[in-house]
Amino acid sequence: MLRALSLVKATGRLGIGSGSTMAMFLEELSRMTTAEGNPFSVVPSSSQVEVECSRLGISLSSLYDDPRLEIVIDSADEVDSNMNLLKGGGAALTREKVLHSSGDAIVIVVEEDKVVTRLGEKHPLPIEVLPFALPMLKREIEGVFSVKTNIRYLPGKAGPLVTDNGNYILDIHLGAIENPAEVNARLKSFPGVIETGIFPARNGFLVVGKDSGAEVLEMRPAPDVKVGVAHHGK
Repeated sequence: MLRALSLVKATGRLGIGSGSTMAMFLEELSRMTTAEGNPFSVVPSSSQVEVECSRLGISLSSLYDDPRLEIVIDSADEVDSNMNLLKGGGAALTREKVLHSSGDAIVIVVEEDKVVTRLGEKHPLPIEVLPFALPMLKREIEGVFSVKTNIRYLPGKAGPLVTDNGNYILDIHLGAIENPAEVNARLKSFPGVIETGIFPARNGFLVVGKDSGAEVLEMRPAPDVKVGVAHHGK
């Protein structure tokens, strides 16, 4: 977390992703703000982050105030060898992707076990879907990709998990993804798919937490990324 904080300017508007790693980052950001009086403001990716910022006394902002963010701090469920991300474990993938597109630079903070050769090696791929389209999407995606999908539920809650946008999450068990750009484009071609958990590499830094300390790697978009039809399934 300290390495991630060192990449943050003394002032400015930050976009913050969701999840347990970002909750720890906000704790550190709050301590730094209290100690140094740094006038940060945060654009939250979810109601969870909004509540945490209010609890910690961190100023809140929105893209309506200014659609440009100096930096976005986020985590990921997986990072592949080309710096593509798989996200959505916290069900805030659509708003997180909007923040990534609004940021001048991105800082992704992960533990070493999140680094994989190909996305999908350890986690299913989440997509956010319109509730009305869920039955159709589940049938079509399972047919086209020849895979299993699961509607995401929360323990103790009646009915599917509902995102901050009022949508559902469908987890797709694709296994290792050969071409993330193609899979992303194919899934987004289905009516009712709001967004996918595949995040292409952007300009910024990857902070990898290791037993020996944190390693900071530069991230850059892959040149001439082709977007086309996926080779999975039928």
